[in-house]
Amino acid sequence: MRGWEQIQTNKKIPEFGGRFQAPLPKGEGGIAYHYRTANTLNLGIDSLAFEKIPENRIGFDGKWDLGIGLWVEGSWTHKSAKLGTLTNQTILNLGADYTFGFGNGLSVITEQLLIAYDKKAFAFSNPNTLSALTLAYPIGLFDNLSAVLYYDYTNKHLYNFINWQKQFNNLTFYLIAYWNPKQKQLFQQDASNNLRLFRKRHSIDAYLQPLISYE
Repeated sequence: MRGWEQIQTNKKIPEFGGRFQAPLPKGEGGIAYHYRTANTLNLGIDSLAFEKIPENRIGFDGKWDLGIGLWVEGSWTHKSAKLGTLTNQTILNLGADYTFGFGNGLSVITEQLLIAYDKKAFAFSNPNTLSALTLAYPIGLFDNLSAVLYYDYTNKHLYNFINWQKQFNNLTFYLIAYWNPKQKQLFQQDASNNLRLFRKRHSIDAYLQPLISYE
């Protein structure tokens, strides 16, 4: 249960956690807990320099099949040191997906992400929000066309990405196009993040890399 981490982990101290999951009417849900020791020495700020900061993270998630697939995920992270806006982190993600039954089937996934860093828990004094939409259409048995759009409400930026994939016997061909703002400020997530963004049919990391890494 990892997320956007602005502070490094103290690698000398083990992390631990657990998860409980149970069935729900037409779906399932779970709660999780994770503990780690953070290290702020890398920030280079004397007033915030701590080698060992206990960090507790609580998360929850639920998903339902109601004809339309629906899910919700969230986490709250609290550090037991006065780190200003880095003391508390709140993440909430809502999503839905549906496959329209025309042609070969058009799959649509939409998600809304909110992330906030605050001195006080759940203050939401300066939240960041992001909307995402992905479309996938199989042209045939060996061709697939997909598109992803992100809108960053904080910076008022729109990110566009389209991908054509063609499968040969021993080769897969990709044709990728994208159009992004000159100043890219899209959320970047830790490689071990477990948020469900597009996890059902896609990997968000595969889409974020073209959006963030290329000029």
